Amino acid sequence: MKTVYLFDTQTGAYAGPYDAQESPLQPGAFIAPDASVSIAPPAFNAQSHCARWSGSAWVIEALPAPPEPEPPTDAEIIAAFTAAIQLRLDTFARTRSYDSILSACTYVTSSVPKFASEAAYCVGARDATWATGYQILADVQAGERAMPTVEDVMAELPSLQWPL
Repeated sequence: MKTVYLFDTQTGAYAGPYDAQESPLQPGAFIAPDASVSIAPPAFNAQSHCARWSGSAWVIEALPAPPEPEPPTDAEIIAAFTAAIQLRLDTFARTRSYDSILSACTYVTSSVPKFASEAAYCVGARDATWATGYQILADVQAGERAMPTVEDVMAELPSLQWPL
């Protein structure tokens, strides 16, 4: 057995070692793929470089930088902010064992004063929160302010505290 080193026939990129078997018909000759050489590539960091067979020697090349990710679309940005605001409201409602802010708001006509009071607070908190969120969005779309981060928006929303 003899180790040979494979490469891509189109790009010359190193593809790994291969154990060539000795030919049973020709002792001393080894059966190896066409796209292989007996010269080992030099050591290289595969995270940042690649080896390429030039036809006569291995060449070590830096890998290209990954492309910059596409910026999110307006719809993706709005969806991220909407989800964060909704999660904030739902998490708040769950502190009093409601399933969500929507669930808490449905108790506004409850005959149990505690539930009706909590629901009334949730309706007002929900309305104030979304009004603030939509105003921030309108200001950004009008060019009156830069796009804030989700964390910045959360800090600008009305505080949520259950009335005593």
